[in-house]
Parts: sequence; structure tokens; C-alpha cells
Amino acid sequence: MSERLTGAEWDELHIDYANGNPDALKFNAMWTRFCHALDDIVDGEKLNRDGIVWVMMSTLLEMGKNKFFHQNCAELSGLIIQATNTYLDSCVWEKSTSPSERAHANVLRIYYDMVVDHVAFITSGRDFARLRYLSHKWRSRVWADMNSQEASEVDNIEFWKKDGTHG
Repeated sequence: MSERLTGAEWDELHIDYANGNPDALKFNAMWTRFCHALDDIVDGEKLNRDGIVWVMMSTLLEMGKNKFFHQNCAELSGLIIQATNTYLDSCVWEKSTSPSERAHANVLRIYYDMVVDHVAFITSGRDFARLRYLSHKWRSRVWADMNSQEASEVDNIEFWKKDGTHG
């Protein structure tokens, strides 16, 4: 299993995914923050009300003016819908009496990565080899964070700065 990433390492990985495109970087930071906040709400975790409201409000405001999203809206919108649907399936399966469904719920829960992966694919000029390199790196680290016994600071909404980097 891979070691957990520090905030600076997560920032570096986000920058790699954006491939030098500042609007893609902002989109990925927005999407990832939004997914973490939504997951915290659904899981009923102790929430920082102001932090959650800030994430939701800033996502609505920033998405509307993000050039990368507008240029790639047709591709990204379908993935966002599928990622959200798959996340909801994971929420059902994690409460299943079937051990297989419970095990698969943990895999489905990180389907939001497909949106992040597609951003890397677009910004790389659709370079499949680069996508393979980055998606393996990202997914192995996300998996390590999700399955760590420690509290993940990446999941703590207060850990995220307003510019999408980590505190």
C-alpha cells in the first residue's frame, strides 16, 4: 500500500493533472473539494458549517466562470453525472448485508476520480500513457488515504484553502 500524501504532495499531484492549465487546476480543486464536502454531509460527519457553505457557494460561483469547464463541458458533464450516480450506489452498498457489495462500495466511492482523470487526459493532449501514469499514482494514494486508520487531514474541510491548495 502506498504512503499517505501530505498537503504539499496533493498540491503537486493536482498541478501534474492540470498539465500547466490554471483553469483545469481550479476545476479539479473545485470538484475535489465539492466531493469531499458532499461525502462529509452524506456520512453525517462532524461538519464545519461555514466551511461546507463556503465550498458549496464557491463551487457554484466558480464553476460558472471556469474556462476549462466551459471548453470541455460536454465531456465533463456526463462524467460528473456518472460519478455522482456511482457515489450514490456506493452509499447503498456500504450498508448492504452482502460482504461483496460492502467491499465494492469502497471502490465505487472514489469514482469521482474519473472526472479528475479525464481532466488529465484532456490537458495532456489526450495522451493515454500520461493518463495511465497519473491515474495509478492518484488512485493508489487515494486508496491509502481512504483505508488509513488515521484521520485523513485531506478529508478535513478546514484543511483546504480557498485557492484549492492545502493548509
